Amino acid sequence: MEVWRGTQEGLDVVIVNPGVILGEGFYNSGSGKMFSQIAKGLKYCVPGSTGFVDVKDVVSAMLTLMASEIKNEGFILVSENLKFKTLFEEISVRLGKKPPQIMLKSWQLNLAWRIDWFLNIFFGTKRRLTKSTANSALTDTVYDSSKIEEQLFFKFTPIGASLDNISAHFKSKLKN
Repeated sequence: MEVWRGTQEGLDVVIVNPGVILGEGFYNSGSGKMFSQIAKGLKYCVPGSTGFVDVKDVVSAMLTLMASEIKNEGFILVSENLKFKTLFEEISVRLGKKPPQIMLKSWQLNLAWRIDWFLNIFFGTKRRLTKSTANSALTDTVYDSSKIEEQLFFKFTPIGASLDNISAHFKSKLKN
């Protein structure tokens, strides 16, 4: 809201809205944690879906937009919309691990975030699952990046290629 207000005062901006950003490194937090969890043997999967994008594409899109004449517009950055189940299976194959077999139901996720909240409030444990995260895990969300693809002829890296690179990097870190 503040950025858009700034445009009314003469500030030139371009806003990017990336999907879930995938990239090498940081395997203990964010989306990188999926690789660590699958490598340890993730048993559970969620039914939802969302958009995914390679971190290098996000950087490339931002640099391309900054160098362009485009001002005061927003762009969605998503290479592909995928089910979490499909993504987890793809990562599992690349890491040589068994894919998650148990699909969590909505009542299970809703119970889990409430238990997580209770443990946080009364025992000070770190939150691992919020109501918002649980809802996202249950929802099929589809994003469309055609605007940047058409205006700048931007090409996204296929998620399969991103997963190949990230998995190779992840496995190399395990050897060190």
